[in-house]
Order: sequence, then structure tokens, then C-alpha cells
Amino acid sequence: MTTSIDSPECKHGWPVMHPQPCSECEGEKDQPMKVYIAGPMRGIPNFNFPAFNIAASNLRWAGYTVFSPAERDNQHHGTDISAGNTTGDEDLAAKQHGFNLREALAADLEWICREADAIALLPGWEKSKGATAERAVALALGLKEIYL
Repeated sequence: MTTSIDSPECKHGWPVMHPQPCSECEGEKDQPMKVYIAGPMRGIPNFNFPAFNIAASNLRWAGYTVFSPAERDNQHHGTDISAGNTTGDEDLAAKQHGFNLREALAADLEWICREADAIALLPGWEKSKGATAERAVALALGLKEIYL
């Protein structure tokens, strides 16, 4: 099921802040939908972090709880790992900041599996190995898709 960012809903189709608890949500009244942002990073200037940051801001403004892998990477490494990486080079991020793709993808997929209600897909996601893997997991779990 797809939705747009201006109509947040619970996992059963009710508006996020619905006045009556959705019986299927077992009292999850007033709980914003948790959304994972997926999109291309490697090979894109600054790992496409500006697009992730804009999407995260817009989704939060619309009332969602958001997990951005760009924010997670920066928080984990204590610095903006995209800064100055004009080619989105994973090896350069590993050398400069200790970035490890296996660790990052494991953390991202764990959040999708344990927390996410939906996956928001940035333009170009279909050309990204990571984003297509994240989407496959989201679909296997029956999560909603949000196309940005």
C-alpha cells in the first residue's frame, strides 16, 4: 500500500492521530507512524545526504517518526561523513571515518525489522543495491511504501 507524506496513517489505514483507537492497533492511539528513509547513497555527491535530510525534515513536519540512515551514520561516527566526499566514495568514508557498510546496513535493517511501519523511497531508489534490499525487507514485512 502506498501513501503520501501529507496523509500519515496507522498501519491499518487510520489517520496517525485518529481520535478513536484503531482496534487492530491495540490502543496505539496518537502514535505517529515510524518511517525509514531509503534511497541511493554510494556514487552520489555527499552520499545524497542533503536529499535524506530534506526528506527527514518533511516527514517529521508531516507528523512521522523518522529513521534516516544518513543521520544514523553521522551520529554513529560523530561527524558528517558525507562532507567533502564529492563522489560518494565508500572507500574514502571508510578510510577517513571508519565507515563499514556491513555495520551500517545491519543497523538499518534491524530498525526496519523491529520498528518501521513504512518505508519512504527517495527518487532513484530502484538503482541502489542498498535501497532495493531495504525495500524488499519492508515488503516482506508488509510495510507501507511512501514514494517521495
